[in-house]
Amino acid sequence: MDLYEQLVEMDLTIFEHLAVVPQFPLLFCEDGVPRMEGQKIAGSSCPDFLALHIQEKHAYIVEVSKSLQSFEPRDLAARMIENRDQIERYLKWFAPGFDVLWRFYIRGKPSEALANELSALGVAPDVRTLEDVFDHIESVTP
Repeated sequence: MDLYEQLVEMDLTIFEHLAVVPQFPLLFCEDGVPRMEGQKIAGSSCPDFLALHIQEKHAYIVEVSKSLQSFEPRDLAARMIENRDQIERYLKWFAPGFDVLWRFYIRGKPSEALANELSALGVAPDVRTLEDVFDHIESVTP
């Protein structure tokens, strides 16, 4: 886990009081269903975080992108929600009764462009900037 991911984890746990699992492994069988013990792994995905809001029954798939180089909102959006259906199906199995939501943390200005691309792909855009996380942490640090 790099520094940016650590700061996002701090923001999620300390300020939002979410239960956070870093690098949450999602393992799938050949038919795309969640893998059970003893079954062959046919596919996998590993979001940066799974964050659970227990009281509101929200399961957040959290992706962090720190790169400013060659930022193309369309490519980033597609990459961030790769295997979306499988991931959401897995989380509905893992956390029954929870709404599956996506949250993205990126560097700076292109956040609006990414939100637009995500909307076009059918994902409710919850895009936040890493700079806002830094500012939030700095504002409460002595």
